[in-house]
Amino acid sequence: MAAKKHDVRMELNASPYRLDLNSYWLRVARQAGVGFVISTDSHQTRGFESMRYGIATARRAWLTKDDVLNTLPLTKLLAELQRKKRNRKS
Repeated sequence: MAAKKHDVRMELNASPYRLDLNSYWLRVARQAGVGFVISTDSHQTRGFESMRYGIATARRAWLTKDDVLNTLPLTKLLAELQRKKRNRKS
């Protein structure tokens, strides 16, 4: 899978108008070793209410907090971002 090969996370867009990745494809990607981020595609603060749809979809796919970048504790998130930054330079 290209996402794993290039060390990128796939976006689970929680907007009810998007929800691009359904639980089936999330499971397939997870089994291939791909990580994820859950976003809301929000342009206003009320758009964050859509996060529940992304969380529900992630749960249906059996994703865990370890599979989702933006659920990591701050120190681990920053370490992952630094790792990615170092890898881009090489």
